[in-house]
Amino acid sequence: MKVGMKIYSNQSERIPILAEFADYIEVLIIPGESIKPFLDYDIPYRVHAAHQGFGVNFADPAKEQASREAVIEAIDAAHKLNSQTIVIHPGDGPKEQALKALATLPKLACDLNLLLENLPHTLDGQNELMNFAEEAPEFLSLGFGLCLDIGHAAGAAASADRDYEEVIQEFMALDPHYFHVSNGITASTYDLHMPLMKGELDFAFFKKEILKHKDPWVTLETPYNPEENKREYHYFKEVL
Repeated sequence: MKVGMKIYSNQSERIPILAEFADYIEVLIIPGESIKPFLDYDIPYRVHAAHQGFGVNFADPAKEQASREAVIEAIDAAHKLNSQTIVIHPGDGPKEQALKALATLPKLACDLNLLLENLPHTLDGQNELMNFAEEAPEFLSLGFGLCLDIGHAAGAAASADRDYEEVIQEFMALDPHYFHVSNGITASTYDLHMPLMKGELDFAFFKKEILKHKDPWVTLETPYNPEENKREYHYFKEVL
């Protein structure tokens, strides 16, 4: 198992601290933000493309070009940072528009592993896509792998009044190898990105599920707190 930390491309000052224990660093590429500081460190990277918080949305025709450009920027960053992986949000809005826009991306990065991330059922009233496992195959068939976000799955489960463990197991049947993890509140429809040991979700269950894959990559999306992050890292690295 590889366990890494998530930061944004304007947070390079955190690298030396996190590199003391993390197996890799996942970098969200903010459009227009230089990644040059990241090239000074010899640590494995993984890349996350900009998402809705940065004006990216593949389900919105008005944002399709900007969304495509954000992925192109992420592809360039992945090549420079030697990342084999790019994580992408499918967006919120009409599914048909998102499928049409996303279908063009795998050809842009045939040497990279593009992963679509499952999203919460709603976010501020928006129609987030790929909430549940039954919705994922149509998206993945375009040439993508799956990034299973535990907090997003739990939020989707709360929105539909479903058991979050059942929702996770259904996603696990799609054989994801890359995960985003944080804790939260079981009744919350939002991904709260809480510290691993301070929420209500059962991470002993999630760890067992994640370890079903022979080579999982686990990105901690918990608040930046080096001492707490070290404990979270070792929690996943310890053998059950």
